[in-house]
Amino acid sequence: MIRRRKLLKSLDRLMGGILVRLFCLRKNAPPPKPLSAIQTVLVIRPGGLGDAVLLIPMLRALKARFPSATIHALAERRNAEIFGWAPDLVTTVFCYDRGRDLMRLLTQRYDLVIDTEQWHRLSAVAARMIRAGLRCGFATNERGRLFNIPVAYDRDRYEAENFLAIVEALTGKPAAFDPDKPFLKMPRSATRAPITVLIAPGASYPEKQWGLEKFRHLAKWLVDRGHAVGLIGGPTDVGPAASIAEMLPLQNFVGRATLRETARLIAEAGLVISGDSVALHLAAALGTASIALFGPTSPRQWAPRGHGRRTLYHPPHCSPCSRFGHIPPCPYDVDCLKHITVEEVQGAAQEIMTSGIRKPDDHSDKIA
Repeated sequence: MIRRRKLLKSLDRLMGGILVRLFCLRKNAPPPKPLSAIQTVLVIRPGGLGDAVLLIPMLRALKARFPSATIHALAERRNAEIFGWAPDLVTTVFCYDRGRDLMRLLTQRYDLVIDTEQWHRLSAVAARMIRAGLRCGFATNERGRLFNIPVAYDRDRYEAENFLAIVEALTGKPAAFDPDKPFLKMPRSATRAPITVLIAPGASYPEKQWGLEKFRHLAKWLVDRGHAVGLIGGPTDVGPAASIAEMLPLQNFVGRATLRETARLIAEAGLVISGDSVALHLAAALGTASIALFGPTSPRQWAPRGHGRRTLYHPPHCSPCSRFGHIPPCPYDVDCLKHITVEEVQGAAQEIMTSGIRKPDDHSDKIA
């Protein structure tokens, strides 16, 4: 998966600009239909799982604006599952890293194509190749020349709100975001007691990871105070999670629970502690309290807000260093995350639990 991601980014860097210039030479499509006549929409969302989760509010706003429209998604294999959790919004999911899907899309026509990629150019090229009356997307570089409606992008705005800005640019009507309202729902388990605190030690980049010893000390502190603690993560987190769990009476779901099962665990939990990872974004989507540990990425852009959400961030001069969807190797041994102490996380957890963790019954049936 990591190799495929690096390959796609390399192709974008080598060919994206050239392809944009070539497609700018082509004549635009005939004038689009009026917004009231839009019946078919394709939403393009490459990238990771977190981006796909934070796109759900935009899809809800889009469906509210065009209730009779059929919405398809063009994703990647690594994030496509997220759209399957919202069948009321997206009826069909294609993957552009699956050749037959992309070829099939090239034979179809849409009234509207929305490209939600922030930086890379190949998705904008794909939007231009697919027959459509209207194209909309972020104008963060020359990619904006391929859209009828280019949209400004704000790196100091929460990413879910950046996505909603696309609907506002398209319709001329603001699309509000309430951080206290869950926007995703998972069915609850009838056989397992909810976990009080879930810890997600992994992240897509090593530079986003807080550290095994710190997570282990935190887990022991929570267990010693009688909290039911669980570990969550993907297959690449199995080894680190085993080190954290060694000789501790906690539940280790890392590499054992599917993504859907992990989301259900998060929906039922009282608190999630995580770096900038999909677990954190799922907590925001499902209305679960969270403690976010930030270093190389911007908390203004990626950290959940609202009741029961705490963000810990002590940026040195070089943070955030994430640019254009990429985090460079850190020459300072990720000093930004090292400044977050175990005691600081313990204090945030104590504050949230003392003030009252929202229970699953408080939000499981409320969808923004």
